[in-house]
Amino acid sequence: MEKTTIVDLHCDTAIRLAKGQGLDSPKGHVSIERLRSGNVGLQVFACWVSPLYRRQRAVDRARKLIEAVRRQIAVHSRHLQLVFER
Repeated sequence: MEKTTIVDLHCDTAIRLAKGQGLDSPKGHVSIERLRSGNVGLQVFACWVSPLYRRQRAVDRARKLIEAVRRQIAVHSRHLQLVFER
């Protein structure tokens, strides 16, 4: 039987990553092992900023979330790759 590749278009794990947890932590809902065992071929990490953040604080928060995701991509480069449109 052929495995189906899963595409998950939204997870809030970036918030957890920005708090210093990694994708190798068993505490979160998303981990490298879970992605692999669930046959997830594409995972979109939402970098959502609460409306409580305003102006420059919102920009700074968004950058922090994006950088947290990028760090995990670098740490787990054997399993993760950044995809973006040019």
